Amino acid sequence: MIQRLSASRALVDGVLRGPTTVEWTDNTIVAVRDATSHDDVVPGVLSPGFIDAQVNGIGRDTVSSAECNWVRLGEALRAQGVTTWLPTVPTQPPAFYRDELKRVRENLNLTPRDLPEPVGLHFEGPLLGEKPGAHRSEWFTADDHLLAELVNSKMVTLAPEHPLSDDAIRRLRATGVTVALGHSAADMETYECAVTAGATHATHLFNAMGGVDHVKPGLATFVLTDDRVTFSAIADLQHVHPLVLRLMWQAAGSRMSVVSDQVGNVGVLQEGSSVRLRGAVTGLDTAVRNLVQRCTVPLADALSMVSERPARLLGLNDRGMLRTGARPDIVLLDDDLSLQIVVCAGFPWSVAGN
Repeated sequence: MIQRLSASRALVDGVLRGPTTVEWTDNTIVAVRDATSHDDVVPGVLSPGFIDAQVNGIGRDTVSSAECNWVRLGEALRAQGVTTWLPTVPTQPPAFYRDELKRVRENLNLTPRDLPEPVGLHFEGPLLGEKPGAHRSEWFTADDHLLAELVNSKMVTLAPEHPLSDDAIRRLRATGVTVALGHSAADMETYECAVTAGATHATHLFNAMGGVDHVKPGLATFVLTDDRVTFSAIADLQHVHPLVLRLMWQAAGSRMSVVSDQVGNVGVLQEGSSVRLRGAVTGLDTAVRNLVQRCTVPLADALSMVSERPARLLGLNDRGMLRTGARPDIVLLDDDLSLQIVVCAGFPWSVAGN
């Protein structure tokens, strides 16, 4: 049976175009065409489903926890417009990788088809560096078993200055793992070595890394001026100021994607009288509104940052665009950019009906 959605605008090939109808069967988009008078065109915007490449958890559910309810977590992500996601394991004690990681991997294959698909694991650590943030630096070590686990993943974030980084980057790239840089105070020479070895991405730019300084630039500066490297940003307006998000877009918008970096439970760490951010608590639907309404980023670019660009980053050629033959992952936003409908692998879900 063919199903369809029609809206007054749609993101197609990175450009917003006029009234458009998207048709799909159970598992494939079969047509993306101009809407006609016979179609039920609603005001709003059709976009590819959102792809979140960094989710640690939401609410009570944390990816690395034995108590994580993966169905509930998937439902929460779908309610944010996400149709594909990358479960993220932050730095854990060494025993976790030996004793508990198998359980996390098993959950990747148990997701119902109508919920966002987890497409692998993102290890943020333990090979991090001099900007640990909320990660515990006493766990920044690895043995051969742990390195073998990292190789079996979709993406690994590491710091160029870690003693094992050069060897790890080469091993990871040899098996097709995306290597991202982050939690780092690396200088230019160390950064260059990591990129030469195969690093192609940077995780949550400006957070837990050296920034833009007119005398002593840091990792964020190196990435913004390097066309070889893509990067993600957190657009909750707490981790990065709206003007700095706009700066990223103006400097290197075509290389920019957005992640939520959501965490279970709280989003801050209290340490004495100081408070440190510990991941975010808002989803990609909110990020899109923030980018457009607070950072004056064009809507087409904002939507591409949560769909086509993360798909390309993760090598997901069957999604991230509204085109014939793609997996039917679609979101419908109203003209205020509030989520209305999510189609996940062909299964429609309505905000109004839930």
